[in-house]
Amino acid sequence: MYYDTTKSDERLTYENKALRQDMRIELFFKQRPEASVGASEVWQAVFNRLEHVPITSVRRSLNTLAAQGVVVKTSEKIDGAYGRPEYGWRLAPPAKKQTNLFN
Repeated sequence: MYYDTTKSDERLTYENKALRQDMRIELFFKQRPEASVGASEVWQAVFNRLEHVPITSVRRSLNTLAAQGVVVKTSEKIDGAYGRPEYGWRLAPPAKKQTNLFN
């Protein structure tokens, strides 16, 4: 999800770019269903340095995917970039199916 804070004429371009970033990060977690990783590790693993994707875009994607129920933030702290701790993220458990007791 792209948050249009500047009311740019290129909103659709930025929305598509954010969506592609979200999809790439979601795929990263689906390939590692048990892993708990920090934003810095996701950033380094998913995006190469030539793409110039800022770490803030990864954090935005993680929050967007969390709101969609794709990933969850853990209480685990992981050493991140610059030696600073950051929270871990992991793939959310599958949603439980609700059973209807009246059928």
